[in-house]
Amino acid sequence: MKKMIAVLCLIMIACLGLSASAQNIAPRQEGIVRELVSGKTFYAKVSGYGWYGEGEDTRYNLTLTLCERVSFDAAAVETLQPGDTVEINNDVYTLKTVKADEYGITAQSVNPYDDELCFYKSEDGSYSVANEHDYHCWRETGTFEIEADKGLIFRDWSDPEADDPTDRTIAELMFELSESNRLFDANNTKVTFDENGRLVLFELGYSPFN
Repeated sequence: MKKMIAVLCLIMIACLGLSASAQNIAPRQEGIVRELVSGKTFYAKVSGYGWYGEGEDTRYNLTLTLCERVSFDAAAVETLQPGDTVEINNDVYTLKTVKADEYGITAQSVNPYDDELCFYKSEDGSYSVANEHDYHCWRETGTFEIEADKGLIFRDWSDPEADDPTDRTIAELMFELSESNRLFDANNTKVTFDENGRLVLFELGYSPFN
């Protein structure tokens, strides 16, 4: 019995020693529930689309994957040091440098891709993270198919030289989805639902990757 207690004590001491040397931080777990979309705006990725019928009888379908930015608690990010690890979706990044400036906190990783991670403070005090090209990291939180309302506004902000967006129709959105090479993902796409859960606004922003 005494021997078993001694072994357990050694294990506890070893665990405490590991936790004191390098921390591993993981994103906050915040899911989006389908029933809670009413009256809200989300970043989204178009995972599928289609239409059937003709003229006034045409019906439009969209499959949307709702996304949220990968975010971390401020206390975890602001105490990062070389040797710490950062978990983003299925990748774990080991940091070799950490530098803070007026824009946020920048960390260089040694694996898996020798990436630069840029942490930006959000309005709620947490930090979102982007790569060196300012391409934000996202977590997919739910995918569902809906019938888009014919009165849906397709608001196109994708022209960086235009002062104002162009409001277009659902039919024009379907044309863009089927004929253009544009990306429709969380870095440039937002969707807004009315109080009844109907999709009423689809916004496409500028993306340097389009």
